[in-house]
Amino acid sequence: MEEITRLTSKLKSTSKELSKKKEEKRRHLDEVEKLENDLRDVTKQLEELREKSQDAGGKLQLVDSELETYHQIKEEAGMKTAKLKDEKEVLDRQQNADIEAQKNLEENIQQLENRKQELELQEKQMQTRLKKILDAVGKHKEDLTRVRKEQREMKDKLVDSRRKYDMLKAKISDLDNQLRELKADRHENERDARLSQAVETLKRLFPGVHGRMTDLCRPTQKKYNLAVTVAMGRFMDAVVVEDEHTGKECIKYLKEQRLPPQTFIPLQSVRVKPVIEKLRTLGGTAKLVFDVIQYP
Repeated sequence: MEEITRLTSKLKSTSKELSKKKEEKRRHLDEVEKLENDLRDVTKQLEELREKSQDAGGKLQLVDSELETYHQIKEEAGMKTAKLKDEKEVLDRQQNADIEAQKNLEENIQQLENRKQELELQEKQMQTRLKKILDAVGKHKEDLTRVRKEQREMKDKLVDSRRKYDMLKAKISDLDNQLRELKADRHENERDARLSQAVETLKRLFPGVHGRMTDLCRPTQKKYNLAVTVAMGRFMDAVVVEDEHTGKECIKYLKEQRLPPQTFIPLQSVRVKPVIEKLRTLGGTAKLVFDVIQYP
């Protein structure tokens, strides 16, 4: 489009220059015609003078003043004729140059016209192509809108699926924890059952066996279970016996029967410290373990 505008401007400029050259050519032709008329007039005057001279039989007698005028006219006619011829030659050359320039300008105009038509055809083709592209863009926009909508829907489904997955994963984790706790509880119960059975056997075989700490020292309320367990620590499952001899006999028996080892607490070796009474006055929820357990 920009090139067409440029060519149109150049075409107008060239046409204007051609019109100017044509005007100069017309003016030169007028000048040439005038010079030719003047030359004919001078030539005619000379011919008339020659005819008069011939009519007089070559014996035309002129007075001095007439003779001087004759020579003056003849000289002026010769000079004017030479000048007119020179001017005519100059104008002829200029006319030929103008004709050549006009020819070149006309060729340039024709080339510009051809180029303009070619560019207009290209512009028309490009407009057609642009229309097809715009139509395709419109269709692609519709497809893009549809794809984006599907993408949003898929994203929403993905978020929902991920949420459900996280919920199921959390439930599975809870179930795994419960299963592990159940297995641990079962293992602990089985262990406790084996230990209890072993202690019952020891109580039957050895009169000095009193039982396990967990059976002998029970919390007065369930809310103290954890505190009592922490306070007793590793002695929670220990077996209370009367003396060291009984404890050694029990250890020997467990080894012979290949039963799990046990910790034994002989009562005769235990050194009991008196309760510090001022600890009972701490206030709040603090209590002595001694005060929250019961004995058989």
